Amino acid sequence: MIETAKKKNSNAGMTLIEVIVAVSIFAITAAVFLQSFVTSSRINKKSNVYLEATTVAQNIMEEVKAKDFVDVSLAFNYPVYKDISTGRTAMRLSFLSPQLGEYNSGAMQVKEVLPASDGSYSPVRLYNRESDSELTYNELVSVVTASVISKDGGITYKFNPRKKGTDSSKYYFELTNIKSGLDSNNSYDALIKFDGSQSAGYKEASSVQSDLKNDYEVPNIVKLNTKTDALITLKENQYFKEFSEQFSDVRDENNLPLTEDAIQEIYQTSEKRLVIKLERESSGIVNVSENFSIENSNYPQQKIKVTESSIFRSEADSELKNVCIFYYPNYNSTSSMKPLDVIEFENKNNYPVNLFVVKQKTEISDLFQKENAYKMNLTVTEDTMKQKNHTNWYTNPSLYPGVTKLRTNLGWNIANNEKVNNQVNLLYQDLNIPPHIVKNAGAVKVLDANTLNNKEAKDRIYKAKVMVYKSGAAAKGFPKEDLVVTLDGAKED
Repeated sequence: MIETAKKKNSNAGMTLIEVIVAVSIFAITAAVFLQSFVTSSRINKKSNVYLEATTVAQNIMEEVKAKDFVDVSLAFNYPVYKDISTGRTAMRLSFLSPQLGEYNSGAMQVKEVLPASDGSYSPVRLYNRESDSELTYNELVSVVTASVISKDGGITYKFNPRKKGTDSSKYYFELTNIKSGLDSNNSYDALIKFDGSQSAGYKEASSVQSDLKNDYEVPNIVKLNTKTDALITLKENQYFKEFSEQFSDVRDENNLPLTEDAIQEIYQTSEKRLVIKLERESSGIVNVSENFSIENSNYPQQKIKVTESSIFRSEADSELKNVCIFYYPNYNSTSSMKPLDVIEFENKNNYPVNLFVVKQKTEISDLFQKENAYKMNLTVTEDTMKQKNHTNWYTNPSLYPGVTKLRTNLGWNIANNEKVNNQVNLLYQDLNIPPHIVKNAGAVKVLDANTLNNKEAKDRIYKAKVMVYKSGAAAKGFPKEDLVVTLDGAKED
């Protein structure tokens, strides 16, 4: 009998060592996978934060580049306005419109700031109705540190350029707790810097012969508006008829009535004096009146004085901006000691205004020679006691600014637009009796005299930098470790 060998089945399991090894391998593998999941989650979260911050920076940059710089300044100093079409308030920065409620509650802040010596940023000083209502515009410029001045909460406003100090031509704006969109769970702080200074490459230390954009002088053209401008126009033979009527009883050396030609000759050799008075009434209404007189020293009885008449009264919704005098020169006025054309401007309430004195061109063949020989007097009177640095202001007029700004073509030959020396005897005086007076070069400084097109160099392009930080960075002075993204660009008006 053949004996069959039976194969034995092994019923033995894994040893303890095998189990430990397997579990260890699994734990290590799981730890690796888990770490990768955590790392991936962190990267995704960081990427999302960076993406949202980039979106915030782009929203800011796009909006500030689309607006005029003065409107950018307005939007950060007076962030909300009333929409006339809807009657509702709205954000001036449109990308912040979804967060209007947060702005109203104070959860989101929009403001202009200035850097402090310790590296932090503090809010600028806005116009204060209680303390600043009696100040002139020139005084407000030295008090208000915001880059825009508004007396009515942003309805009307004037740009207040930063011209002095270490922050000259530099502007800083701050946003806190802003979001990239309604569905965003993250909020950010932002610091926006504009630099139009020498450090930005748009200006030289000395603007002499500089061709950089912020040094280049361009005309600042004024558009006349009867609601905001007082217009005085004198014709070539203004009031000649009234003047000639004064000679009805005058006889010549032959005891004959004077002819019209003789009266015309007297008229042309008579002093013509125009006095413009600007007064601000207690109600706030601004009134401008004119007084015109004609007098010949040889005929003192025939002096004509036109009754003073109002030529401008400001409306409730507007303010006086410019006083414009258009006149035809009397080219018989060739004496510097006794010129025949005299213009006086009295601004005794120190109302800030531009005074335009404009010679009109007449069609005569020898206009060039006449212009070179022409002489006239122009006097501006203000209350210097209401101004800062008024003490002995006349001893150093270069440091004393008047509130009237003179814009004129006096001193220029209107036949060829070339400079003419000593054409105008320019005087600036106070209300003292007798008045303190500065003349010509000193008066030019006080009145900031310029040509009709008011050529000036001003900042027109800025280096723009938008820096977006983690929420809470503004309160800590915007530390570098909280910076998420920076976006550089240029802002050009």
